[in-house]
Amino acid sequence: MISYFPHHNLRGSSPNSINTAFYGSQYCEIIPQTNADLGILNWYSVLGTPAELLEADLKHFISNCDHVVIVSGEEFWPTHPASKATAQWVLSLLNDYSIIYHCNNHNKINSLGVHHTWQPWFGRCAITDYDYEPAERDYDFACLLGRRKPIRDQIQSHLLEYNCLTNYVGRDNTMLDQDFGHYYTENFGNTPIPYTDQGSCVYVQGDLVDKACLPPVGIYEQSHMDLISETFPRPSIHSKSCIVSEKTARSLAHGRLFRTLGHKDYLGELIRCGFEPYPIWRSDHDTGTHEDCFNSFCADIDEYAGNDFEMLYDECAKELSHNKRIYNYIISNYPNVIHKHFELIK
Repeated sequence: MISYFPHHNLRGSSPNSINTAFYGSQYCEIIPQTNADLGILNWYSVLGTPAELLEADLKHFISNCDHVVIVSGEEFWPTHPASKATAQWVLSLLNDYSIIYHCNNHNKINSLGVHHTWQPWFGRCAITDYDYEPAERDYDFACLLGRRKPIRDQIQSHLLEYNCLTNYVGRDNTMLDQDFGHYYTENFGNTPIPYTDQGSCVYVQGDLVDKACLPPVGIYEQSHMDLISETFPRPSIHSKSCIVSEKTARSLAHGRLFRTLGHKDYLGELIRCGFEPYPIWRSDHDTGTHEDCFNSFCADIDEYAGNDFEMLYDECAKELSHNKRIYNYIISNYPNVIHKHFELIK
């Protein structure tokens, strides 16, 4: 039996599934041969609730499970005092927990003795048969900004000087053409739709996928290059964490030139995942402070603007092909990686 806490969380598309509905039902069966009772705990839902409101239900949940699997979509260790206290209390109840999906704070995860997988948001894009081909475009850049953040305010202000197709629904409710404006609305990540494309190596027709994980082809056909603001940077207290999400994955998966604003060590995380940096990126891409990374990002944009993009694509052709192949491998094998970890707790 598989139980979920809080209840009705992390349900996939089949009865014995964790939150892998976006991989399709053919990937959702996990450890079907086990006789153990498995508990799936949604880490962030738990951290947002005061311990006194959780105690009775959570203790009952744990006592009825042979193994508890913690699922964390982004950072694992909170910094807010109340959430941190709740995290410490929850872990004190869990003498046998087995897996976390987490961000790039590998030292913290290893110190907890926990197995880890690929970054979950990064591993959920729908690979289709769309492959970008450079040609005449109306815009040099495309920049899709979702929820409002101070760093994204800075990016939008900076991009006013450039020929950039920008959508920032979190700040001014701008919407793009109806065919692809849904990629960045306030609830875009929580809006599953049936998959219909036949070119995916992961999905089959009828699978539910997040809209944010599909390639915005209409935007690609109007612009040469993607400018991406990743989930980070955040305040300096988070500087040891790095999330690579579907925002960057879409460009990697479909052969697009892009420049992501991450933060210190962001580029190192891409390399850790097997990708090759593009030769047009500045050498100080992810070094120094958050301000240094932003300045490097702006300097690259200034250098690309008005450039011969067909020449830039030719210059990066080897890396574009390699990175697309690596991402195809990751997305094709990511469900197996998840299941491999579950094999450890039979």
